[in-house]
Amino acid sequence: MKRLWFVLLFILGLVVGMMLASVLIMSEASAQQPPFNYHGRVARVVDGDTFYISVEGGQLACPQATRCLRKVRIADIDAPETSSRAKCERERTRGAHATLVLTNILRTDLVEVRVRKIDRYHRDFGYVFHNGIDVGARMMELGHALPWLDRMPKPDHCNDPRQ
Repeated sequence: MKRLWFVLLFILGLVVGMMLASVLIMSEASAQQPPFNYHGRVARVVDGDTFYISVEGGQLACPQATRCLRKVRIADIDAPETSSRAKCERERTRGAHATLVLTNILRTDLVEVRVRKIDRYHRDFGYVFHNGIDVGARMMELGHALPWLDRMPKPDHCNDPRQ
C-alpha cells in the first residue's frame, strides 16, 4: 500500500512539474512572439539579405549576462546567393557584391529591426532600418536585391535584366 502511494505521488509530482515547465516555456515564448522591435550592432553579414545582430535593447527579452545574437532576414527583398545555392556564376558574383554593399551600409551605428515573423529557418524576418533608412528598399534602389514577397517564387538572379 505504501508503495502504491509513493508511485501515485511520484506521478503527480511529474505531472505538476511538466505543467509548470510548459507554463514557463509558453510565457517565455509569448514574450517574444512577433511583431516586436529591437536594436543593436551588426555582428556579421551572411549575404545581401541576411545578417547576425548583437541585440542591445528593445522589446526582445535577452538575459543581460549573455550576448544575445539573432539572425535577421530582411523582409520583402531577395539578394543573389553567394554559396553553392547560387544557380549560376553571375548570381554568385552579384551575391558577393551585394554582401559587400550590405556590410558597408550596416557597418556603423545601431540598426533597428522590426520583426514581422520568425521564418522557417528560425530567423527574425522583418524590416531593417539604419539611420532611419529602410535597408531593404536601399538594397533594391542600388540594384543589389530584387523585390520578393514571402511564399512567392524566388527571383531569377541569373537572367533578370534589372540586375
